[in-house]
Amino acid sequence: MKFTCKIKNLDAYLLILHNGVFDQKSIRHFAPPKGVKIIPCRDTRPCVSTENTGNFRIEITPNTIVEKPLQLINVIDTVEPLDVVHAFEIVVGQGSSLSLIHCDESMNNVKNTIQTNVSIELKSHSSLQYYNLQNINNHSTLNNQTEVKQHEHSRLISHTYTLNGKILNKHQHIDFTEEYANSDVQGLYLLDKNQDCFHRIRLNHNQPNGRSNQLFKGILDDSARAHFEGYVFVEKHAQKTEALQNNKNLLLTDKANVQTHPFLEIYADDVKCSHGATIGQLDEDALFYSRTRGIPEKQAKTLLMYAFAHDVVRNVHLEPLREYLENLIKRRLNGENITCENCVFSCVR
Repeated sequence: MKFTCKIKNLDAYLLILHNGVFDQKSIRHFAPPKGVKIIPCRDTRPCVSTENTGNFRIEITPNTIVEKPLQLINVIDTVEPLDVVHAFEIVVGQGSSLSLIHCDESMNNVKNTIQTNVSIELKSHSSLQYYNLQNINNHSTLNNQTEVKQHEHSRLISHTYTLNGKILNKHQHIDFTEEYANSDVQGLYLLDKNQDCFHRIRLNHNQPNGRSNQLFKGILDDSARAHFEGYVFVEKHAQKTEALQNNKNLLLTDKANVQTHPFLEIYADDVKCSHGATIGQLDEDALFYSRTRGIPEKQAKTLLMYAFAHDVVRNVHLEPLREYLENLIKRRLNGENITCENCVFSCVR
């Protein structure tokens, strides 16, 4: 399998799945630091088998600070249509922290279906930065189901970047099981042609003093479609909850379509909660101002789209990953490496 990581200057522990199964060479050379366990298994609950499959558990022992991120790459490389189903579980122990970059990549244009089930548990005073880059070919379907349990004073940063793919579904279910849990869930989707993207987030504030923030942005061209469904539930005794939710979209054509449904269900009375959604086009006044400053129309549009997307990307804490995403988004919005003459975004491989 010919594959190299494209994130420049990223010093990470690299783990590769080939068609949803552990690559033998990758698992053989993977040397996690002290306090980190990777356990391959048939079923993540319980995870007891050492069989070489695509199911595994990542365990971070208590009071372990993992200095370098773990980069997990699922590479789909097949000449025949393939259905891939795999699952992994992340358990971050008490007082521990981990950064995980989860990439879905394709090596060809074969029509495949990938189903990934992710289970995350954050023990008290732990933290996880979870970055999911969806970059499969534009003939394939990717379904990602993520379930999170957060304990006292735990901190989750979850970013999803939907870059390529025919049909992309991302469902996230987050439960605050104890007080003072904190969750920051963000996403960016860049769609064109007939791509279809669905984001569904359910965040349950079951305990007091929880904090959550949701920010999702999309740029749609051609006949692309997106659906955002954000749901925040605040239990009756979950006082002092703060929950923010926002979905913003840019439509570049009349055929592009977005359906957005932010929703709050609140039973506590001492809370700070808000939600909002916008669907619009590029600001004509800003375009005119740019043109009067000598900036060509195409470049001016690209600059405005990049500024719109950057509100999400700037929140990436890992500098090499942030720089990689910034460069990738700029190249797409500039139309580099396009697959057909009518594309606005490129399909970066």
